[in-house]
Amino acid sequence: MQELDQTSVVGWSVTSLDDGPDRDSLTFTPTLAGVTGYRKVVQLDSGLQLVKSDVAFQRDTEFPTDLDRLYKFHFRLSGAGLLHFSDHADIPLYDQGSGVILHSMGIEKVECFKRGERERAVTLLVTEEYLRTLFSELDVCFSSLLDQHDDDIFYSPITTTPGIAAAARALFDPPVSAELKNTYRRIRAQELLTSCLDILMQPPEENAFHLKAQDIEKINQARSIIVSNLENVPRVRDLAHLVGTNESKLMYGFKKLFDQTINDYVRTMRMNKACELLQTTDMSITQIAFEVGYEFSSNFTNAYKRYFGTTPSNTRRKANTQSLLKSHSSSVHS
Repeated sequence: MQELDQTSVVGWSVTSLDDGPDRDSLTFTPTLAGVTGYRKVVQLDSGLQLVKSDVAFQRDTEFPTDLDRLYKFHFRLSGAGLLHFSDHADIPLYDQGSGVILHSMGIEKVECFKRGERERAVTLLVTEEYLRTLFSELDVCFSSLLDQHDDDIFYSPITTTPGIAAAARALFDPPVSAELKNTYRRIRAQELLTSCLDILMQPPEENAFHLKAQDIEKINQARSIIVSNLENVPRVRDLAHLVGTNESKLMYGFKKLFDQTINDYVRTMRMNKACELLQTTDMSITQIAFEVGYEFSSNFTNAYKRYFGTTPSNTRRKANTQSLLKSHSSSVHS
C-alpha cells in the first residue's frame, strides 16, 4: 500500500497537506465543472487508510481510477452511484449501502454519479497484510476469494446493521476533540472491519433466497419508496408489486440488507423524522403525527414514548431549552 503522496488523480487536485492533528491526511477537491465538495484521505495505520467523501454532483459525472490491489470496505451515508469495470458487470452503490470489493491490479474502475446526487461516504482501504495482523487468530486470506471465481473482481454487499451504520457515521464525523480524531478513527475502523469480517464468514443460510444484483436494486427501490411516503407507506404486497418482486423475497431481502424487518424500518424512519421535526420546526404535535403517518396524535404520542422513552412534548421542551441557552451564551460572549 502506498503511503500518502500528492500524485494527481484524474478529476481531482490536492488542495492541502494538513498539519496538526490531521497532518497524516490529504484533501482532494474535484476539478470537473458541476462537481463540488471534497475527498479526504487519512492514514490511520500502516496498511489502513480512510477515505471520507462529501461530494455533490450538479451533472452526470464519471471519475476513472486505477487502484492497487487493496480491500475496499465501502459505507455510504447518503447518495447512490455506480462502479463500472470494462468487460465486467457494473456494481451499483446504493444509498446507505455497504460492501467490500477486491480486484486485480491494473483494472480500471470508473465511478459514475447522476446529476442531483450527493455522496457522503467512508471507505477503508486495507492491505491483506494488515488484515492478517489484525486478525492473527484467523486464517485470513481474502485473496483466495478471487481464486474461487472465474472473474478477477470480487464484490460482496454487507448488511448495514445499526452497529455498522453507527461506526460509519462516527468515522465520518468523530465525536471527539481534534487531537483524538485519528486514534478514535483507527479504533472504530478496526471495529468496523471486525463486524464486516464476521458477516463475510457466516455460512450461507439454508433455503435462503439468492439475491441477485437486480433483486438488491428492487429492495433499495422499496426502501426509497418507504422513505418518500412515510405518511402513507404502501402495504408489503403493494410495495412488492411496485418494485416488481414477490412479498417473500422482498421481506427476506430487506431484512438481509438492512438488518430490520420492513415494519421495524418504517417505525424507525417515522420516529427519527418526528424527532427531527420536533427539534427543528414549530409544527404542532398533531401536524407531526400526520406527517409521519399517524391519524391520531394520541397513537403517535404512545408510539413515540415506547420508542424513545420520553414524550414528544418533552423532546420539544428540551430542544427549546437548549436553543435558549445557546442563544443566551452567544449574547453574553458577543
